[in-house]
Amino acid sequence: MKKVTVAAFNLKIDIKESKRKELILNAIKEFEFDIAVFPELSINLTSRTDLFVKKILRECREQGKTIILGARFRKFNSAFIFSEGRLFRYDKMHLSKNEKNKYKAGKKILVVKMIVVQSE
Repeated sequence: MKKVTVAAFNLKIDIKESKRKELILNAIKEFEFDIAVFPELSINLTSRTDLFVKKILRECREQGKTIILGARFRKFNSAFIFSEGRLFRYDKMHLSKNEKNKYKAGKKILVVKMIVVQSE
């Protein structure tokens, strides 16, 4: 059985979004992990085909990593999962009173099955 290494990253919100995106890409390239989690609302995404999304997908596919990234997407507070060259999106369903003024609630649960292959 293979052990899975999970990394949790924290980003300063008071820095420019372009810098946060750069930090995310650098973390994917520089740190050793199987799965990494980045905070809720780390960045804003306007499209699933955004250049930044394509870069993360490529890095994850090339390095065999999975990333869970919190992002504002259209009117949703979402979590994007980048795994095996695929992209999944979960929209937060249970919003606080304050969040209900800013975001739409998601409508469905997301379950993603991943295969962990042991490398020798």
